[in-house]
Amino acid sequence: MDVLTETAGIRAENVDGGVKVFLRGTSSRSFKEVKCKVAVAADGVNSQIVKGLEMAKQRKFFTTFHVASYFLEGVENPYPNSWITFVGKGHTPQGKAQIYMLPKHLPTAKPGDEPIVDIMCGTPIGVTAKAGLDHFLRKGKFAHWFRNAKVIHTASAVLNFYTCN
Repeated sequence: MDVLTETAGIRAENVDGGVKVFLRGTSSRSFKEVKCKVAVAADGVNSQIVKGLEMAKQRKFFTTFHVASYFLEGVENPYPNSWITFVGKGHTPQGKAQIYMLPKHLPTAKPGDEPIVDIMCGTPIGVTAKAGLDHFLRKGKFAHWFRNAKVIHTASAVLNFYTCN
């Protein structure tokens, strides 16, 4: 198995006996074609490579979700080491969100380090995920869990959902 660093997968095509992948190095403008039996498309949640394959052409677009995520230290969670899902209308001003909270260890964590908390809010298009998450942390029913929390990292994403066949 070959691992190609600093290489972007641009497109993939199903061919007899496998797949043909079109690649471009970060320092090159030219493309390289590679044929193989199996290719792993690991280009993110909204994969452009998977979008171009035959199986994706049979799927129908369903919806888009916006996600805001904070990594927090100092959360006073009475249920440590638990994945918690907050659903329902009382958690965000708009009442249209799903909030997930789970423990994580950073890559820099040493054995015995306490996990941090990753909390994320997903909202349908037209509703602000960050505003929903900020409201939940400051004014929501569980705000007392976060009174001493410190944000150490923020992230966001736009997720496109498709039907499965």
